[in-house]
Amino acid sequence: VGLGGLTLDEAWQRDDKTEEVAPAAYLGIAAPKFPNLFFLNGPATNGTNSIFFSVECQAALVAQLLGTGSRVIEATQAATDRHVTTCATHIRTKVFTHPGCGPFEKLVNKRDIPNAWYGSMTEYYLATRRVQHDDWILE
Repeated sequence: VGLGGLTLDEAWQRDDKTEEVAPAAYLGIAAPKFPNLFFLNGPATNGTNSIFFSVECQAALVAQLLGTGSRVIEATQAATDRHVTTCATHIRTKVFTHPGCGPFEKLVNKRDIPNAWYGSMTEYYLATRRVQHDDWILE
């Protein structure tokens, strides 16, 4: 449970028509309004890449965040929105969105295809290798 009693289900905006949730987390690691909650293998972190390597990247970034000495660590809404928009824009150019790709095709018009990272592992490594302080609430 996050700030003000918010649940992940509520934060990730359950679609009442389909009963589906469109998960969103900055770099797949943290969600706004959920301080000190970290995901490994979270939304938009795998796909055709190595899950082991992406989890190592995530763990390294979380370790850096914990190393700041902050008692509160939370992804900003702006950073999360930027990340989700980038993923959603790029994923539309991938095979996942082809009409014959089953469960993915019905998610194309949502914010994100929740389990697919759009790029290479090198791109993910570069995105997670250093804490971008403007993207985090560190108190």
